[in-house]
Amino acid sequence: AAITWTLVATMAVELIAISLQAVRGTPSHFNTSTRFDTLIWNLMLVAIVIAFVALVAFAILVTTRSLDCDPLVATAIRIGAWLLLLTAVSGFAMGGRNQHTVGGVDGAGQLLPVTGWSREYGDLRVPHFFAMHAIQALPLVGLAVSRLGERARVVVFGTVAVLWIAISIGTLIGAFAGRPLLRGDV
Repeated sequence: AAITWTLVATMAVELIAISLQAVRGTPSHFNTSTRFDTLIWNLMLVAIVIAFVALVAFAILVTTRSLDCDPLVATAIRIGAWLLLLTAVSGFAMGGRNQHTVGGVDGAGQLLPVTGWSREYGDLRVPHFFAMHAIQALPLVGLAVSRLGERARVVVFGTVAVLWIAISIGTLIGAFAGRPLLRGDV
């Protein structure tokens, strides 16, 4: 219960701060242009550090305890929980740089439609996205393959899980190396 309430409270702080800044028409992330904006940004940082500690506890808990669900879904939850911790690596790297990109300036050059991810520089939002959504996507895959035979379930889920892990880690390494997900000239 403590982990749950810690995550609820910290994510509420994040959503309120982001929404407040959106209503004000000003960026929520990396914004230190006024004392108030700096206060909001620092509040978000404290909330995320606390959330990270709770997420480590969550990952340990779901790994060491029996989960009352299909074993494949339990495995998916465990993998997703550990990948979720990679969001902190990319998130803290973005916060430390006060921008999303490595090797360039945020918003400069060619951007991917919809996401706004850089096509010229390493963009830490890419691994942030994949690591964050593993906790949702992998259990859904586990549920989706539940009607297949045991061997097919394991093969399909295993393939998706390995690909998701590889994409999460590979895009993180690529972003730190300054490489975009898709080059602008592609």
